[in-house]
Amino acid sequence: EKLIDAVISTGYFRLHSWERSVEIGAKYDIPVYAGLQETRVGDPQGNALRSSHPAARGRILQALSAGVSGISMYNAFNTYDPIFREAHDIAALEAGPRYFFPCVRGIGRPAGGPLSYEQLMTIPTIDPDHPQRLYSGDSFEVAISVPGSSKGQNTAEIRIRISGVDTPQTIGITLNGINIKLSPWKGDWYYAACGNALTSKENRISLSNNARRKATLKDILIAVL
Repeated sequence: EKLIDAVISTGYFRLHSWERSVEIGAKYDIPVYAGLQETRVGDPQGNALRSSHPAARGRILQALSAGVSGISMYNAFNTYDPIFREAHDIAALEAGPRYFFPCVRGIGRPAGGPLSYEQLMTIPTIDPDHPQRLYSGDSFEVAISVPGSSKGQNTAEIRIRISGVDTPQTIGITLNGINIKLSPWKGDWYYAACGNALTSKENRISLSNNARRKATLKDILIAVL
């Protein structure tokens, strides 16, 4: 009935991809803005990574590449934050390091007690508050959108936070079907250079536990440096 002039999607949780939101808006000729609320991941390290400047660059690039009409920053009170000078400029966003996660917000609970919505979510929910347990022989796959740089591919790494690993060789990992070799990094973090396996859009990461005991996948990200 033409009652809605624009949509800001979403809140402290997301059900679908930005592309899906844009698709629905286009159906009714309504502009869709990406609402980038702060992360609600409680784990200190996971929260710090998702609240960082590189993470903001990655989130904005993902939303803009999906076709949103603009960006809405919520609970962002520091008007001197450099991200406000970069957000409108693709080149500026691509000039700095950026982090891409399968899940930034986690599964937040906004005030007011909404009905349960977890069963409706079609996007990944892997984060340190909601880890993925991999028993011996188990496998797990997740996708991360990494918009490409107009100036060519930068150095990129996949970083995985996983516990219960005896040696990196006990965790098999492929990026877009290409085997990559993990190396120990810091604490329970492992990393590998993405090389030519990274694509400019959706990247599928598959992990398998080849050990005899359970491993716990706590976090995963792609860092473009």
